This record gives sequence, structure tokens and C-alpha cells, in this order.
Amino acid sequence: MEKRGTPFGWQSWGVMSDKNSYDVDVAVSEYFKETLKPNGFCNSQGINVMSIDAWDGMNSEQRTRFSEVVKKNGQVPGSYVTPFCLWWNEDMLYRKICEGSQYTGYECVIKVNGKPAKLDGAYCLDPTHPGTKEFISREVQNKKKEGFEYLKVDFTSNGMVQADSYYNKDVTTAVEAYNEGFSHFISEVDKGEPMFIALSIAPIFPYQYGNSRRIACDTWGKIGQSEYSLNAVSGGWWTNEFYQYNDPDHLVMVGNDAEKETEGENRARITNGAVSGMVLVSDNYSLEDKSGRGDAKLSRERAQKILMNKDVNEMADFGRSARPVYGYREYNDKGDGAENCFVLDTEKYLYVSVVNYKDNQIAGKVALERLGLSPSSFSSVKELWSGADVKVGKDGLSYDVPGKDAKIYRFLKK
Repeated sequence: MEKRGTPFGWQSWGVMSDKNSYDVDVAVSEYFKETLKPNGFCNSQGINVMSIDAWDGMNSEQRTRFSEVVKKNGQVPGSYVTPFCLWWNEDMLYRKICEGSQYTGYECVIKVNGKPAKLDGAYCLDPTHPGTKEFISREVQNKKKEGFEYLKVDFTSNGMVQADSYYNKDVTTAVEAYNEGFSHFISEVDKGEPMFIALSIAPIFPYQYGNSRRIACDTWGKIGQSEYSLNAVSGGWWTNEFYQYNDPDHLVMVGNDAEKETEGENRARITNGAVSGMVLVSDNYSLEDKSGRGDAKLSRERAQKILMNKDVNEMADFGRSARPVYGYREYNDKGDGAENCFVLDTEKYLYVSVVNYKDNQIAGKVALERLGLSPSSFSSVKELWSGADVKVGKDGLSYDVPGKDAKIYRFLKK
């Protein structure tokens, strides 16, 4: 998967959440095959990821069938694991950690001040414990048997909680334990066909275990959530030097709130993906679904207007994080907001993305020197969402962006 290009595609959690099902997932896969891919929403190799999240509503047989359908559609099937978490109640801790193991959950969970430790609602497993390693091996090999090639690896921070002690007595720190546990995880991943590892709720360092890392957690489609995700780009664009991809999280077009996202918010959210360098949308596109999640008809209408912009998709396909133009200037007066102007420099183009987090229109100007350009270094400028040609004077790029919206200016280099 790491050689199949920038992840474009779909992940289920953003809108479907715990109401996901086999029928929905297959319907979405078919919609991507029949409509989105032919109209340019895919990477340069024509590939889409179809990733199902936690609580997928399927048994192993259905997951295997889903993977088969996805591969038949020329896509990459994805699934979900939490290798360092035990999602059990306290009264379940004395069960075996997994079938065939001699160890109980209680034995495998770390102790802090003598008590089993929890983080984010899950017990934290000792990454050095042989029972934990059995649990990890079983999880990974089950996903491989079911045909998955992309894994969202969630709540990895649970593996870096400092314990009173570890099963491996040579290990004394949480980072050492994390390294030992993740090294075992990767050894299982490397058996047979390779898998793409998408880390989530993960520390930045150590970084060597994932292809991508989620830079924001549970961001949907509203403009404030795009700001939250882009704040991570503002201060952490450089993590792209360690991970292949900065993952901006679920790119929702039409969510579950009564007040639906505007088309401007959609443009801002997809711009967020292009600026980060990875684009997995999360709408419910299944017209037959009766779960009450999302609005498939409206999502498909928005997809026609937003997701089929081949110029924007080409920018996202570079798979590289843009950097803030200024690096110090927040959009608001309080000094606690994300930057709203980002630059991505490629061999052929230079992209300047401006995102408006406010309700009212904004306008401004970026000096060419700030972008590393001169008037003679480019031949034309195009705004990608409107398709309009833009005149740029010697004094810089003038921009105006409606409330809760975004624009992307593409400079064609000479």
C-alpha cells in the first residue's frame, strides 16, 4: 500500500459511526467505483481506500466478503485495530486475553500505583507482556486473513503510559515499552503482504511505525473543525518529514447535525485535506441505508460539486503537507487560532491556499517575496475552486474569501 500513492477514499466513522454495516460499505464502494473515480476523485494510480472503522457491524465472514468486493472494484480495503487497548469492564479482567492464551486480561494490563490503569476509557496493555503480544498477533493476522491491506491503528497512546513496572524487567520507561510492543506489531504486519499503517491518537515520537499519523481527532465538517485540523498544520506541518502523510482526519461533507454544512465549509474541509496531503471523505453515500445517519442524496450532490475538482485533487495527490506562509500569524485577534494561509511548492506549481474561518468575508495580500517568487518566475495564476484566471501584480497576490470558505491559487512556474 505504501507504494500505491496518496490515500484517497473513504473512512466510515465520520458519519456512520457505530451504525455502520456491510450493505452501507458495499454501496459506498460501488459509488466510488461508478461515480467518483471516473470523475477524478482518486490518486494518480486510480486507487481509492475503503476503510471501515470500529464497531463495523460485521462478522468475520462479512468483512472477508467486503474485502473481496473492494479489491474487485480496484480499491484498497481498510480496517481498524487498537493493539494496546482492552475495551473490557472491570468484571471481565479475569478472562483470558484471547482464545488459547494462558494469560488473563488482568495480568496483561499495566498497573499504576498498584491499580489497573485506564486511558480514554480503555485499559492500557503492557506492550512487553507475552499475553499482549499474543493478542496483537491474533488481531493483525485476523485482519490479514480477512483480506485487509490498510489498518487504522488507534489509541496507540495507551501503549505509552508509564507503569509501576513491566513484564520485561529490563524495560523501565513507557517509551521503551512502546517500542517493544510496536516492534512486535510491525513484525506481524510484515508477514505476508504489506499493509499501510495509519496511526491515530498517537504520539509524534517514536515515528517509525506508521505511514501516516492523524493530526487532529474526530474532526467532521464544520468550519471550526477545519480550523482545529489546520491548527495542527500551522504548528506541526514538519511532521510530514517523519511520516509519509499528515492525516487531517474525517473529511465530512454532510454530517448528522440538523444544521447542514455549507458548500463553502465543504470547500474549506477538502482544502484542509489538500493542504495536509491526504483525502479520506466520510459521508454516508448509500441511498438505501435506513440508519438515519447523514444525508446520502445531499452528499452525492455535494460530491458532484466539490470532490470532482481535478485541479484540487491533483494538489492533494502530491501527498505533502503545505506549510504556513507566515508561521506566526493567527487569523484572529486573540492569538489562539490557526493560520489561514498555506503554501505548497512543487516542481511545476506553487499553491497558495487561503481558508476563512470567520462568518464574514476576508481580504488581504501576500507579497511575492514571502512566497519565494518574483514577477518573472511564473506565467499564470488560477484559482482552483472557481477555475478563474487571476492577475497578480508585482506587489503580490491579492485575495478575498467569503465567510466559511476557501480559495486555492495555483501559480504555474516558468
